[in-house]
Amino acid sequence: MRMALSFLLLLVASACVSVPVPPDAQALQRHAANWHEQSGVDASDTGTPPDENWWHTIADPVLGQLITMAWENNYDIKIAQARLQQEAAGRQQARALLLPSVGAQTSYTWTEQSLNSPAGPSSLINAGLIDRELEFWNASIEQSWEIDLFGANRYQVNSATARMQAAMAARHGAAQAVLAQVVSAYVEYHGFRQRLDVLARNTALQEASLVIIERRADLGLESRLAVRRAAGQLATARAGVPGLRGAQQAAMHRLTVLLDVPAGELDPLLHSSSGMLALPAAATGIKSELLMRRPDVAVAELMMQASAADVGVAKANLFPRFALSAVGGYESSSVSSLINGASRSLGIVPQLSAPLFQGGRLRAQRDAAQARWVSALANYQKTVVAACADAEIELARYYSERRAAEHVELAFDEEQAAAELAQKLYERGLLNALELIDARRRSLQAEDEWIRNRIRQQLTFVNLYIALGGGWQSFAEHQVHENRVHEPQVHEPQVHHTLTHENTLPNP
Repeated sequence: MRMALSFLLLLVASACVSVPVPPDAQALQRHAANWHEQSGVDASDTGTPPDENWWHTIADPVLGQLITMAWENNYDIKIAQARLQQEAAGRQQARALLLPSVGAQTSYTWTEQSLNSPAGPSSLINAGLIDRELEFWNASIEQSWEIDLFGANRYQVNSATARMQAAMAARHGAAQAVLAQVVSAYVEYHGFRQRLDVLARNTALQEASLVIIERRADLGLESRLAVRRAAGQLATARAGVPGLRGAQQAAMHRLTVLLDVPAGELDPLLHSSSGMLALPAAATGIKSELLMRRPDVAVAELMMQASAADVGVAKANLFPRFALSAVGGYESSSVSSLINGASRSLGIVPQLSAPLFQGGRLRAQRDAAQARWVSALANYQKTVVAACADAEIELARYYSERRAAEHVELAFDEEQAAAELAQKLYERGLLNALELIDARRRSLQAEDEWIRNRIRQQLTFVNLYIALGGGWQSFAEHQVHENRVHEPQVHEPQVHHTLTHENTLPNP
C-alpha cells in the first residue's frame, strides 16, 4: 500500500514539471493579416504565393550558372550546413539518453600474494590451502537505463530537435541571402557597364560640341563663356567614368567572394550576357502565409520552442532521478571453467539520486532558463513584426519604382523621338550642329536614367521576394536536383512551425 501511495505521489509530482506555452500563432499572425493595407499600396491578395522558381523565370543562363557556383562554393552556405550537421548530431546524442546503454567487458587478473604481509594469507599459503598465484577471469554484459519519470531527457530531445530544425531554417536563410547577393551584384555589374557605355557616347558628344563651339568662338560667333561651359560639361562627363568603373569592379569582387572564384574566370562569363533581366510579375501571396515562408521567423519560433524545452529540463532537474543497472556474466579462476552454470553471476542495482542541497544552484538554473525563454519569446514577436514591416517597405518600394518606370520610359521615348527629329531637321539644314548635339545629349541622359531605374526595379524585385520569404526553397532544393549539385546529407524531419511527434513537449 505504501509503495502504491509513493508511486502515486511521484506521478503527481511529475505533473508539476511543465513548460511555458508558446503564444497563440493566430494572434501573432494578425500583424501579417493587413500588411498590404499598412504598406499604403493598392495591391489585393491574389492568393498566389511568390514563385519559388522566380529566378528561373528570368531566363538568364549566365545568372543560373552563377547561382549554381554559389551553392557549390559559398562559405556562408557551407558554414550553415556544418552547423546543421552539428545540431543533427546533438539531437542524436539527446535521443540516445532515452534508450538503455549496453556494454560488454572482459578481463583477466593475475596476482602473486606476498608471504611477508602481516595482513596477507601467508599461513594459508604455507599450509598449501590456497595458491600464492591467483588468476581471475571475467566476462560480463552491463546494462543501465535511466527511467525518465520527470521528462528531463525527453525535454532534452525536444530542445535538440528544435535547435536542429532552427539550424535547417538558418541554412535556408543563408541560401536566401546568398541568392539575393548574387542576383544584386550581377544586376549592378551589368547596370554599371551599360551606364559606362552611355557615358562614353555622351563624352564623345561633349567633345564634338566643344570642338564646334571653339571654332565658332574663333570666328566670333560664340563667347568665351560658351567655350568654358562646354569644357566644363566635358570634364563633368569624364569625371563620371572612374566612379562607375569602380562600382562595376566592386560588384565583380562581391561576386568573386560569393562564388569563391578568381575574377579572371568571371570576366568571360559576365561579358557573354547583357544582364538585362526580364522580370516576371510579382506575386505577393496569401497574407497569413508570410510568417510560414520566412526563414528568420522559423528560426525565431524554433529557438523559442527550444528555450521552452530547456525550462522543462531545468525543472525536471529539481526532482529525483531513477536508474536501473544490471550486470550479468561469468567469473572464474580458470578459463576452462569460465563458461558454465557455476561461474554465472548476476546483479541488479536500482538507483535513486535526489538533490538535497545544492545551494540554490538548480533553482537558479531554472530561473535562468525561464528568463532565456522570455527573451526568445520577445525575439520571436520582434521578428514577426519586423518581417511584416520588411514586407511592407519592400512592397512599397517595388510599386514606387514601377510607377516611376512609366514616367521614365515615357521621358526616354520622347527624348529619343526628339533626337531623331533633330537629326532629320539637321539633314535638311533647319537645325545647326549644336542643337543636334544637345538633342542627342538629352536623349543619352534620358537613357542613363532609364538604365538606373531599370537597376532599381531589379534590385527592389529581388528584395521584395526575399522579404516575402520566396526564393530559398528553389535555391536550396530545386537547384540541387536540376544541376546535380550534391551537398552533405542530413536525415532530419522537415521544418514545421508546430513541433510534432518527438518535438511535442511532454507532460509526464
